[in-house]
Amino acid sequence: MASNAAFADIWDDADMASSDDWDTPAEYNGPSIQEKKQKVKENAAKAAAERKAKEEANRKAKLEADRKAKEEADRKAKLEAERKAKEEADRKAKLEAERKAKEEADRKAKLEAERKAKEEAERKAKLEAERKAKEEAERKAKLEAERKAKEEADRKAKLEAERKAKEEAERKAKLEAERKAKEDADRKAKQEAERKAKEDENKRKAAEAEKKDAQAKAAAQSATEKKSEQNKESSGGTKIHWVPISIGAAVSVAGGVMTYVFDSKAKDVTRKEPANKEEYEKNHDDAGKYQTYRNISMGVAAAGLVCVGISIVF
Repeated sequence: MASNAAFADIWDDADMASSDDWDTPAEYNGPSIQEKKQKVKENAAKAAAERKAKEEANRKAKLEADRKAKEEADRKAKLEAERKAKEEADRKAKLEAERKAKEEADRKAKLEAERKAKEEAERKAKLEAERKAKEEAERKAKLEAERKAKEEADRKAKLEAERKAKEEAERKAKLEAERKAKEDADRKAKQEAERKAKEDENKRKAAEAEKKDAQAKAAAQSATEKKSEQNKESSGGTKIHWVPISIGAAVSVAGGVMTYVFDSKAKDVTRKEPANKEEYEKNHDDAGKYQTYRNISMGVAAAGLVCVGISIVF
């Protein structure tokens, strides 16, 4: 404001200097009017330049201030926008969190309700199952009791039937045993009679065999004596060993008799009708034993013949 007032005074002075009515006193020793005017002009130009510079500075300052104000406004607007955006984001985040919390709470409440409903259903199902199991157990127990009662009645009836059947079987078995005992006694008596008859027959055959053996021995002894006498009478004949020949002949005859006896026994045992399995096995073993003895007897007889032959040859 002070510079503008000074600038106005300078222009007033310039107007006063340019006036034609201005008479310069003769005694004035200072600068002339022209010099003053020139100075005023210079001052005016200088003031104008300063004014322009000041205006330019003011304009720049204003522009700078406007720019700064705009920047500040933009900054504040940006901050405000950021604040609002942040508040909006916070609000949305809060709303989202509240929504999620509500959804979570609803979900938990729903799960809790479902859990309770499930527990209730399971409890009811359990109670129903227990009731049915109890009814089923009672039904099974009743059926089991009826079954046991029936089984007991059947068992008693069966025992009674078995007892009667056993008594009947025992009676029949007793009768059958008596019959079999009688048959067995008859069969044994018959077998004993047959055995005694066979033993008598075997004794008779053995006596005959012994008689034949004695006759054979006597004949052999007679032949031996006759041959010995002939040998004594002959002076240049071959010497014969009559003792080994006699022994071999006796062994051969004994083996033949034993072969005949054991073969007869084996045939008799084979022809016998067995009454049971044990008797069959016994007869089978006896037949095998007699056949073995028969074979041994045949070997003995053959050995006797061989001895006779060797004695005659050598």
